[in-house]
Amino acid sequence: MNQIQGEQLAAVYFTAWLEQDEAAFLSVLHKDVRIEECDGAEYSGILECQEWFRGWHEPGNKVLQWDILESFFDAKEQTVSNVWRFTCLYDGKTSTFDGCSIISCSEEGITRLREFAMKIEKYRPYPMSEVPD
Repeated sequence: MNQIQGEQLAAVYFTAWLEQDEAAFLSVLHKDVRIEECDGAEYSGILECQEWFRGWHEPGNKVLQWDILESFFDAKEQTVSNVWRFTCLYDGKTSTFDGCSIISCSEEGITRLREFAMKIEKYRPYPMSEVPD
């Protein structure tokens, strides 16, 4: 797998969420995929991932925006890492947060995906006018 192939798998994955496209979502997953969400939920195998995707997309729930801000590829590890900003409507509430996905790939698709979240509001607990040498 090369960088273009890895980034294409990731792009299809993210677009499938935006477009609520279950077929596209499943098409990029390896049959033994493992997905770990930033809230601690884990899904193992195609069937669990399919149920998660369907359950998440119940009427009224929608991914509104999923912007990829940075992308990195590790050829040795066959891994794509994406830094992103995510906005969704879920259970009647809109939320936005920043995050990162680490996506392990093979020729058969995404084998593992780990998500990490970060608050969108940033602050500097120790602001200094100058950084010491």
